[in-house]
Amino acid sequence: MNEFSNSKLFKLIELLSPSEIERLSQNIESTILNGKKSHFQLLENIIENQTITKNILYSKVFPHQPYNDLKLRILMSETTRIVSLYLGILQMEKESNYISNAILQKAILQNNTKIYQSESIYFQQIMENEVVRDAAFYDKKFEIGYNNYLFWENKNRTSDFKFKDIIQDFDLAFLIKKLKLACEAKSHSNLVGQLYDDKLLEKVIDYINEHPDSLEIPTLSVYYAAYHLLQDHNNLDWYNKTKFLVEKHFNTISSKDLKSIYQLLINFSLKKINLSQLQFCEEAIFFYQKGIENGFLLTNNKISRFTYRNIVNICLKWGKTELAIASCENYKDLLLEEDRESSFEFAMAMIDYQNDKLLIAQTRLQKVDFKDYLFNLAAKTLLMKIFYENKEMDLLEFHLDAMSMYLLRKKVIGYHKVNYQNIIKCCRLMIKVRYGNQEAKNKLLEKFKIMSPMNEFVWFEKQLEQ
Repeated sequence: MNEFSNSKLFKLIELLSPSEIERLSQNIESTILNGKKSHFQLLENIIENQTITKNILYSKVFPHQPYNDLKLRILMSETTRIVSLYLGILQMEKESNYISNAILQKAILQNNTKIYQSESIYFQQIMENEVVRDAAFYDKKFEIGYNNYLFWENKNRTSDFKFKDIIQDFDLAFLIKKLKLACEAKSHSNLVGQLYDDKLLEKVIDYINEHPDSLEIPTLSVYYAAYHLLQDHNNLDWYNKTKFLVEKHFNTISSKDLKSIYQLLINFSLKKINLSQLQFCEEAIFFYQKGIENGFLLTNNKISRFTYRNIVNICLKWGKTELAIASCENYKDLLLEEDRESSFEFAMAMIDYQNDKLLIAQTRLQKVDFKDYLFNLAAKTLLMKIFYENKEMDLLEFHLDAMSMYLLRKKVIGYHKVNYQNIIKCCRLMIKVRYGNQEAKNKLLEKFKIMSPMNEFVWFEKQLEQ
């Protein structure tokens, strides 16, 4: 890490792909970006040497000049502005309607009828060819209609400005965004255990119920079903409805919305798996595989360490060890470089444990850097199992105390906290009957069955039946 790796300039450069960086270097001195040779040299040296120091960087850009910290900071600030502008241009290029909409706005301001009519027709043609009908689509349609009203109202105030369509497009965009936000808020609420009061949402749901024709909009109908699923996790009809709708309308839903909906379905499946409803393992793997194959569960072509661990863990719970090993290998290169070794070793530790290679699994866990609390708790649970099965009771007692203290320090981890508290409690109780008769073990198992959530019931059941 260099002396200014936390600067805004460095963080902006991290957002760029190699091809985007190359294009920036080629155009930094253009009249659009308005850079100079010194800006190019600064950028080039930073990219070539991520650990470069201020003094060396200055000597590269301003050779034979004494170091001037103020001069370097001004140059970095100017380069930051250039990179920010470049990022804005890249985003503009990705939005097909951005330039057209900018021309329309300029034509309205300057009252240029010819340009307005020409660009308005072109803009409408773009919209007619859109396959995805999401909130952004109806926002664009609303803008077209409203801009048309703004342009023509002073020329012919009695014209039909199609206000019915303008209002409908605005409402549909709002309804989709409101339902999407409601789903994400509810998912977050389920995770952290915090409730959100949303009186307007109740009116929105009532409105949709009173106007069922709005559910003909694919994205809206999917979020509507997903919201009801989150409201009632025990009603599988809403789960099946959400799954059916997203598959039916897969090609007309945006990648952003697919990511949101698939993540919701994955979280639902994971919660069911944690309740020992292992038939949902196949469901979760299906969602993960399709999301990765189609790219919407990737961020910059990478998967998160959580996705990687979940896939392997689900395969193991499903009893598909070979699929777990294949997934571990196949998805390894999709991990961020800084997460790759730890995630791979942890995943392989889970697989080794499943294959009764307890000491190898324990050794692998020592190579893992636990920065995330959920990873930490998952690893601690795996170590708990290893200690128990290796009959290392003193280490196990110490380990359970450490897990309890860790949970006390972590205040906001939602239902996960209850889950791990139950695991610790069950393990302590199981230790007490370890050498007892089977009747005592059976009674304890009945107690464990009613503990919820507690995603390690299958393991406890196996130990108590031995």
